[in-house]
Amino acid sequence: MALITCDHCSFSYEGHTVLQDLSLQVERGEYLCIVGENGSGKSTLIKVLAYWANKNGKRICLLY
Repeated sequence: MALITCDHCSFSYEGHTVLQDLSLQVERGEYLCIVGENGSGKSTLIKVLAYWANKNGKRICLLY
């Protein structure tokens, strides 16, 4: 069973699209590494996932 699933997700704020048509799936036991240049949306992705999880009664635990 997938722990995180996004299927063609998009997100925008203040009139700017910051995530567009994102699809990903993370299964139990898999690792996810988010890399990219400054301003590419790494933190925004985590914030959107955490916001979605909170609204749907889920929990995201980040280990580093």
